[in-house]
Amino acid sequence: MKVILLLSAIAASVFFAAKDHEWRTFTVMVLIILGMGTLMFIRKRSNPLLLEEYKAKAQTIVGSEETVLVASLMAPQEHYSQLAWAILKSSTQGRLIGSVLDSTQESGEGTFADTGATIGMLSGLHDARKQNAEKQGLTPVVLVALTAKHIYILDWARPDVVPYIATSEQSVVSTRVLMTLDRATTSVALKRNGLSAHFFFGDSKKSVTLELQGSLSPASPDAQPTKLLAENLGLSTK
Repeated sequence: MKVILLLSAIAASVFFAAKDHEWRTFTVMVLIILGMGTLMFIRKRSNPLLLEEYKAKAQTIVGSEETVLVASLMAPQEHYSQLAWAILKSSTQGRLIGSVLDSTQESGEGTFADTGATIGMLSGLHDARKQNAEKQGLTPVVLVALTAKHIYILDWARPDVVPYIATSEQSVVSTRVLMTLDRATTSVALKRNGLSAHFFFGDSKKSVTLELQGSLSPASPDAQPTKLLAENLGLSTK
């Protein structure tokens, strides 16, 4: 944690001292990455009972007829080309707006342009993920709950705002079942892609296919739930 804070302080100092436009843009990106790393670090330690929390929230929606064995947060698999295009488009729009504001300043250092590009990038990322999920009848983040007979896909009702950041998900709950897969007729496969696990579900009875991704990053609080879910499905994350 001390290393992250030190690197953040150095990056912030470079940003405010830099006169070169490219250096400012670079340090903005570094600050965003370090900020995300800090958030994951804090979340991982804010709730040591995360596994039980997910199970309890899923159990409330599933009901008492079945016992939730394990539950994990996941997200619909992303189409990276669409994601990249959405980020590029929104970032460019934000930079153009910021450039107009910069033109009204005497110094014209490009601070507003950099800020606008960053805000545009985050907005584009948020919108692209939301649209991708909605096309599949899902939410940008879902809670996957496993019982002896079924795989339940539940919503995860985070506030729908671009700057949403939370050091804990304790205030977020599932409110409904989005999809139910029968384990007896559903084939499941897993493909590891770097620090992510890509799950492929196919229910032959309902002719339903679903692709989700979960984190395997050591820094992520959701890595352990993801691994346990895979283990209970008879899959390896190695």
